[in-house]
Amino acid sequence: MYGNLDLTSGTTHVRAYEKERSDCTIQHLESVLKKTTGRVLLIWDQAKWHTSKKVRQWLDSHDRIETHLLPAWSPETNPMEDLWRELFGRVAACLERSLDTLLKSAKQYLANLSGKQALRTAGLYSN
Repeated sequence: MYGNLDLTSGTTHVRAYEKERSDCTIQHLESVLKKTTGRVLLIWDQAKWHTSKKVRQWLDSHDRIETHLLPAWSPETNPMEDLWRELFGRVAACLERSLDTLLKSAKQYLANLSGKQALRTAGLYSN
C-alpha cells in the first residue's frame, strides 16, 4: 500500500499496488496530483522505489511536487508510519486472511477515520 496524509486536513490518500516499485510510485504520485490542487510537499523515506532514477526523472518533470527525504532507517520521523502502525494493528486483528479482505478492512479503517483522528494518530494534532 502507498499512502499519504494531508497535514492540513488529516485526509488520507491510499492505494494498493502489487509491489513497491518505481512505476507504482509514479502511478501513486499521479493519483495524488489528480486529487490535489496547488503545490504538494512530499515527505518520505529513502526507500529505493522513492529515490530511483526513474522516480527522480518523473519528479523533475512535475513542478507541483517538492520532496523532502527523511533520514535513512528512521521511521520514527515519519508521521505516516504511526498511522500505518495503527492501521496494521487493527487489520491484523481481522480473522479473515485473504488479501482482498485485508485490503477492504484497511480501506474501511481509513475511511472511518476523521481528519482529526488521523492527525492525532500520527502525533500531529493535540486538541
